[in-house]
Amino acid sequence: MQWNLAGIGRVGFVLVLLAGSALAGPLPTDPNALSLWQGSKVITSTKITATVEYAVYAPGQFSASAALNNPSDPSLGSDYVYAYEIIAGTQAVKDLTIGITAGGVPAASTNIGDTAITGGISPTSSVFILQTSPPPTKVSNAKFTNIGTTLWQNNHSDILYFTSPFAPQLFISSISGGSTAIATNQLPSPIPEPSTAILAATGFVAMLLVRRLRKS
Repeated sequence: MQWNLAGIGRVGFVLVLLAGSALAGPLPTDPNALSLWQGSKVITSTKITATVEYAVYAPGQFSASAALNNPSDPSLGSDYVYAYEIIAGTQAVKDLTIGITAGGVPAASTNIGDTAITGGISPTSSVFILQTSPPPTKVSNAKFTNIGTTLWQNNHSDILYFTSPFAPQLFISSISGGSTAIATNQLPSPIPEPSTAILAATGFVAMLLVRRLRKS
């Protein structure tokens, strides 16, 4: 029997595409999202691998998204919405942590949570991690955690989101299956307005000067 290797290769390629499309969620193709700020990234290390799909919505566009069944927007359309979906493989994913530049999210903000999609697993908790030392208090991470029996393993999450008044940049983020299984990549995260960044940099320089004066 003769095998047509070219034909087999084409069939295999199609199967791979079909497998990939079966995993795809609504975020990378949602027409309501900012086209330059939607897609997916594989976050991987030697111990853990998962895909995180993402989309950033301009103010007012999140609740208008038919692809997400018109979810409620806790900012009432005044902020950007940063949305993510974890698509896990055979390894359990416990946490998704989005790094946030100082000033990217107001320290008093509570606009973090999830919106249900078909088959999605909701997080056990969605919280902003606050850095309080040195002052002033600022948000340093948005963390989504699942401590259920299945975690996010061979499954996908609900749409995880938080809001910010500021437009996106790429910033280091991570997934974790526990304290010994961490992988990182860059995902969309808010960049503070220039005045906020300048104030943060000025404060850091001032702190260094004070330390030097104390040592001298």
